[in-house]
Amino acid sequence: MNARTSGSMRALRPGLLRGWGVPGLVFGALALAGCRAAPAPARTVHAVAIRGMQFDPAVVRAAVGDTLRWTNRDLVPHTVTSRTGDFDSKDLPPDSTFSLVVSAAGSQPYACTYHPTMKGTLEVQAGGPSSRRASGS
Repeated sequence: MNARTSGSMRALRPGLLRGWGVPGLVFGALALAGCRAAPAPARTVHAVAIRGMQFDPAVVRAAVGDTLRWTNRDLVPHTVTSRTGDFDSKDLPPDSTFSLVVSAAGSQPYACTYHPTMKGTLEVQAGGPSSRRASGS
């Protein structure tokens, strides 16, 4: 590339901003700052403790999009397994967690496959605020 060509290329760059200058850049930045997407609605994380060979709380009420987090506080492994096969934590050793983001409304019974007397129910609303009191969070 010779000096003449490189000089003409440099002349093109300022032309892109010609007439706008610094005030145009400031205006553009301010306009973009006002174009923010609406924040997503806050979702709830529901904590379920596994202790004393039971799920606590046994019934969790949540909304679609909420997260459930089971934590095994017992000395033995457990599972969190849907009776309909929709989710399964597999082996959940002591002091480990299993999380699930709720994607559909309805009632979902679950149990521990190692200890079938350990039962819980997930009740999911289509939308709106979830019941914190019933979820234990």
